[in-house]
Amino acid sequence: MFRVASNFFAARKKRIDPNKEGMSHDKEDAATPSEGPSDSQAWCRDGRSSPVFEIGICEPAATDHYDDDSAEDPERVPPEISPGTPSTRKMPTKSSFTRHVLDDNAGNWRGAVSAAFRLIDRRGRGGITSRDLLWAMNEFELVRSILPQFSRSPHRKAAEVNDFVREIARSGIVNEAAWVAHFCVESPQNEHLPMPARFNATTLEQTTAFILDLDGKVVVSEDGLSLTIAAGTIYRPGALIEGAAEFYGELISRRIPFVFLSNTGAKSWLGTQLKLVTPPYKIAKEPVPMDRIMTAADAQADYMCAVVPHRARLLVVSAGDFWRQLLRDRDPDRYASWDIRTSLTDEEAMDWAVEAGTNFRAAQHTAAQRHRPINEFLEPHVVVVFFLDGDVKADEDGISGWCYQLIKHCAFLLSHGAHLIYTADDPFNPSLHDRFVGNVFPLPGPGMFASMLLPIMPPGSDKDGRWACCGKGGNIGHKFMVEKAIRMLRAQGHSGKRSSIVLVGDRFATDIRAGNRAGIKTCLVESGCNRIAERCFFPTDIPTYWAPSIGHFLEPESSCESLEAFEAARSLEEEQRRRPRRFFFERETSPKPPIRSPSMEREMHKLQACDLLRAWRLKVGRNGFGRTSRLADVRDLLKLYYVKTVQQRETGIRPFDFDDLALALDIIGMHNIPRDDLQALVTDMPAEFAAGWRTPRHKVSPPNNAAVADNAADESAAATIGASQFVYVMESFVDDDDKPPRIRSSSKKFDDRHSFSPFEVLISQPSASIKEVASKVLSSASLDCGV
Repeated sequence: MFRVASNFFAARKKRIDPNKEGMSHDKEDAATPSEGPSDSQAWCRDGRSSPVFEIGICEPAATDHYDDDSAEDPERVPPEISPGTPSTRKMPTKSSFTRHVLDDNAGNWRGAVSAAFRLIDRRGRGGITSRDLLWAMNEFELVRSILPQFSRSPHRKAAEVNDFVREIARSGIVNEAAWVAHFCVESPQNEHLPMPARFNATTLEQTTAFILDLDGKVVVSEDGLSLTIAAGTIYRPGALIEGAAEFYGELISRRIPFVFLSNTGAKSWLGTQLKLVTPPYKIAKEPVPMDRIMTAADAQADYMCAVVPHRARLLVVSAGDFWRQLLRDRDPDRYASWDIRTSLTDEEAMDWAVEAGTNFRAAQHTAAQRHRPINEFLEPHVVVVFFLDGDVKADEDGISGWCYQLIKHCAFLLSHGAHLIYTADDPFNPSLHDRFVGNVFPLPGPGMFASMLLPIMPPGSDKDGRWACCGKGGNIGHKFMVEKAIRMLRAQGHSGKRSSIVLVGDRFATDIRAGNRAGIKTCLVESGCNRIAERCFFPTDIPTYWAPSIGHFLEPESSCESLEAFEAARSLEEEQRRRPRRFFFERETSPKPPIRSPSMEREMHKLQACDLLRAWRLKVGRNGFGRTSRLADVRDLLKLYYVKTVQQRETGIRPFDFDDLALALDIIGMHNIPRDDLQALVTDMPAEFAAGWRTPRHKVSPPNNAAVADNAADESAAATIGASQFVYVMESFVDDDDKPPRIRSSSKKFDDRHSFSPFEVLISQPSASIKEVASKVLSSASLDCGV
């Protein structure tokens, strides 16, 4: 039979020209090239279809099985993948970023692919062949669902399966790793996503209206150390964002229309207005006008009064009773007809659940009779409502907070077809503690509790409209929040042209998503939750612009280079770091002419210090204690303060960032330095040390009469040098960690052609030597200048 089949297909090969498109083997598989691929070619995991097969050999029938010896001997090659004449068809080229039609980029798909492999590998040998695959296709629906459509002809199907297996592994035996890699495609990374433009003063001139996020979020430092930052767009816990008050004053002075749009569900516009006139969040002397503030709680009240019918039953989970006045002001009659509860007994919850189930089945019956979608007939007669940011407080109806009883009653209602209405998808909110100064601890947000309850709702609830998120990024947030904000801008005199409106926020999943879905421009500020480098995780929520914070909106365009400029400049000097180098730095008591920086410094002058620090942290990675060149990267961190000094030379010493200093010292081995000691060092430092530091353009050898001091006599050698000039010369070798640094001192005066910087010191010594060097530098140079 095998020989007959081989002769048959060999004869057909002579009649088929594989270079001609549209050729088919059977009438049942024929397809016109202009009409696209046939059904057998329709499956497209990564841009490939099932082309015409040139058959060289024919597989044995799928009902044939291996000998028992082949299963017991792992070294033995099964008969169907023995060396022979393989199929001569050209293997299609794989695309790395196209997916199977069922691939939702979630764990469920990967689990299904792995489960299919285990089903196919019936003998547990860790590898499958075409014969295993043919057998499993006849046995398991899961295997058939993830595989392409093969021909109906048994002989052609066997040959196509053989080609499919050899495409994954040319040996004909596929292990689980190759199987999973074939079906599960990783997400595209940064290089496939556009880099947004930097928002600057020029962009500000082209913008005629702003929609601004307000509240802060929690950010965990990306260097892996125990440093947490709380920030937002306008304010963070305990203070306004730097530059927020100035930017607000600029909007008022230029009469630019704006709206503050907050995703909070715990207060209305009135609570937000009061917050912005109360220290430390006071943004101006006069209160922000009420027609320029809107919260997610306001949007949810509008939605409920438009959708929830009279005499509905509402179980409200809230952080207070402010929402009552919101609903009463919008529709007093509708509010009075509702049966509103904040707690239920078990019997009441069951009674409400039965009513919700009855209404749901009635809507299903009407929709089936009229052949219409069920959401046209399903009204929210029983609703679970969230008016909160995560915390649940007691009110006059007796609810005492989140508890198992409350969650159980919500589950009773939602599982029977009740509706869920909540304010926002924010998973957490920031909190502070007096004992742990400088740390922010995330509290559960409304999105976390909504995610807990959504799985208990009947399948298809999202399509039937049985749950609604009214805040930014929610499924109805674009209509009841962003669209209303645009109408508020029109009321201020704006034309409503969407191309000139910019929504500013700190989260891809809420702020940027809401602006993109509304068709307006967006700007991500990195003073909050997300960073622009994380855009690969939000490929459909790419902003139009980005900025370090809202305080950078007023910067000139020349100082707003992109993050890639710094990364490119650093990559050019990676090779130079591996060579032995000699660095000099000079402390002076009088200012010097403007610095003539080399190429690396010139690039860094264009960037702000916070941008450089963030780039350095991203470069190091999330795990600060991983296999990274941490000691070599300290030089970049110290350069940040060099930039600060250069930018502020005419105005004096710039305020120092103690958290960044503590981070730098911790990396080089100086741990747990008290904050009070750092404060004392800064306050006691003479202002004369703020004078210019410059970097040499040419290699300068130390003078012959330089006093060379051993490590133990550094202080005595330094004392012999005049106060006006002091030069350190450090030689360090990146690959020679055993050689301690040598410190030389000299009183030679250099002319203005040479410039020196204390931040060119390449730290690559053992921790003991590093501590000594760092202590010397700290004792002789201004902390504000970079060490």
